[in-house]
Amino acid sequence: MTRALAASHVVRLTSVGTIADGLAAPFVGEIPLAVAQRYVDDVVLVSDAEIREGMVLLMERAKLMAEPAGAAAFAALLAGRCGVRPGTRVAAIVSGGNVDRVKLKELL
Repeated sequence: MTRALAASHVVRLTSVGTIADGLAAPFVGEIPLAVAQRYVDDVVLVSDAEIREGMVLLMERAKLMAEPAGAAAFAALLAGRCGVRPGTRVAAIVSGGNVDRVKLKELL
């Protein structure tokens, strides 16, 4: 999505490597791109390490099990990538617990 928004057209990636496989589509379709161009103010990127940190904090403090893609928005907030001022109330959608025990052990 980030590259397609920058290029103003669909961009196909030759490879995708991330722990957030739910966000790892090799391209964004024309219709979702058009919707994002019209309605989305910003797209931010987070690293796999930041996603892991978010997953750990969600598990330890909130007792929530989120898959990596589901923890990405929370990770972006933790990393300070969203331009949110301290003290501002925000909500992050944390979704999906689709990660098996072996994968979870590797991630954490």
